[in-house]
Amino acid sequence: MSKLKMKVDIERLQKEFFDFGYDNWDLYNGLKKGYADDNGLVVRNILLSHFLAEGESSDEGGEAYKMLCLTDYNGPKSELKEFDSAKLERISDPKHPLYCPEADEKLYDKRNEFCKGYVAEVMDMIEENIGHVTRSRYAVLMPGEEIKPHMDINTDKAIRIHIPLFTNPQVGFGVKGKKNEVFEHMPADGGVWFINQAYTHWVKNESDQPRVHLVFSVVGQDNIENAEQIWYDAPESEAA
Repeated sequence: MSKLKMKVDIERLQKEFFDFGYDNWDLYNGLKKGYADDNGLVVRNILLSHFLAEGESSDEGGEAYKMLCLTDYNGPKSELKEFDSAKLERISDPKHPLYCPEADEKLYDKRNEFCKGYVAEVMDMIEENIGHVTRSRYAVLMPGEEIKPHMDINTDKAIRIHIPLFTNPQVGFGVKGKKNEVFEHMPADGGVWFINQAYTHWVKNESDQPRVHLVFSVVGQDNIENAEQIWYDAPESEAA
């Protein structure tokens, strides 16, 4: 993970968040069961497996972690497939026989009505400096909740860019590599963070406030080594 040498106007983002009413959690339908088609529900259930405690039903999921999507699916409608042990890395790969287009983040690049104001300018900045912006959302982790350790797609498909919007020192983001592990608080100071989601990663919100991040999936890796601070999986001398 790294904190890039990029800055956003955090006060402007925070003001528009309230001006546009995005503190209304009823808008956050990204993981609600009634807002996805059949294949979309497959992807939803995989995502919820990262958050729900053992024994919890996915029918009731989408409350601990909420998503307000800024981009919509822009790909073909596909036939429903059966997945015996679906993993995003497999079903998001067009070369894999279990490929499910609805799991392919590259196909979520159609900006929707929630992508307006300064956040659209931020997306343009990422497009110009890092790569093509695809699946993007406001991501809210509610107080006392956690995202369990998990891995997503490899970085050759897309990377994750995080901009903390509202957070607390009691919120930490962990990434575990083959040699090193880091657990850091990302302050809401206008910083832009790269996360290597192909490593095991997790989040804990031990505060009494919702944690709100802007999260962008980006196809491209320009300038991600141009950073204020980088946490390598190996000592910097080895990584170089």
